[in-house]
Amino acid sequence: MIGEALTLQALEKRYDKTVAIEDFSLGIRAGEFLSILGPSGSGKTTLLTMIAGFETPSSGMIKIGPRDVTYLAPNKRNIGMVFQRYALFPHLSVAANVAFPLRMRGIAEAAIKRKVDAVLEQVHLEAYAKRYPRQLSGGQQQRVAVARAIIFEPPVLLMDEPLGALDRKLREKLQFEIKNLQQRLGATVVYVTHDQEEALTMSDRVAVVAAGRLAQIGSPIELYRSPTSAFVGDFIGRMNFLEATYAGHHGGRHAIRMRDGGVVTIDTADSRPAAFSAGQSVSLAVRPERLSLAPQGRDRGALLTGTIEASVFAGSFFLFLVRPYGETAALWQVQMPADPLSGNLRQGDHVDIVPEHGALRLFEKSGA
Repeated sequence: MIGEALTLQALEKRYDKTVAIEDFSLGIRAGEFLSILGPSGSGKTTLLTMIAGFETPSSGMIKIGPRDVTYLAPNKRNIGMVFQRYALFPHLSVAANVAFPLRMRGIAEAAIKRKVDAVLEQVHLEAYAKRYPRQLSGGQQQRVAVARAIIFEPPVLLMDEPLGALDRKLREKLQFEIKNLQQRLGATVVYVTHDQEEALTMSDRVAVVAAGRLAQIGSPIELYRSPTSAFVGDFIGRMNFLEATYAGHHGGRHAIRMRDGGVVTIDTADSRPAAFSAGQSVSLAVRPERLSLAPQGRDRGALLTGTIEASVFAGSFFLFLVRPYGETAALWQVQMPADPLSGNLRQGDHVDIVPEHGALRLFEKSGA
């Protein structure tokens, strides 16, 4: 497609009888930062290795721009890569590590020096050109790896969990550095991670992968606010689930029968457009921050009633863990701003769980 730097068409990867990737299609726009997000074993690393050329698809096509690279060797694809462990050459200086891809391409030494100086300045390492990897911090090594990957101006830059080995504070700092650098360069980045917060922070779009298939793709806001499945809703952020039975559809609203026999109705706009049928097992879902607690019996809009089993103060908010009456499911999480109302709630209090208007979503029965 016009404007796409990378296109995956109906990719599949099988190992004997095991299917690692199945019917996977995706277009990545030029200049886009796209994260491939999924749990361990979901197939995201297999996707990356196929794009890089280290694995050959069982079927399907990979295109970089208009060029079919499905069966090209890795060194013929002109793709930049940054690995989790950086893969720097320990016996080469920073400048020599960064220059390596250009030397492999036979670029003149004078041009190499100009490019190395310019790229090291972009990653704020110009003063470290003569040092060796062992003399650098983890964050500095990561920036060297990025500099080496971008110096030959590849059409696509692949990053495989590049911050996974760093501590949390440094990881958060480098997330913004990588994103700012990508925006300045206008680079196309495919970023593989299992860290949902990292993906939401850095990406223009996120592709959520489950069991080798594309579960959903969209902007971070779209995925968070409008997940199309219980899996995506549970994987992106926190989500409370309640098993119930679909009772029917009337006047633009779904009727849901709870275990206690009560009926809850929700707007069809607040649930995915699936063909639910009467008597079908479904999952009612809601984000913790779209719930509040009230003393038992005080609010007619309550979804459930239960007992506070624990609370956690997190500075700007309280996170309450509530055990609903008559439910065998996990504790419900309710996130409320730290104010006098939430500050007066205590462990053991009997409370109503009250959703905001439009907060409830309906999915086919969740395995979450």
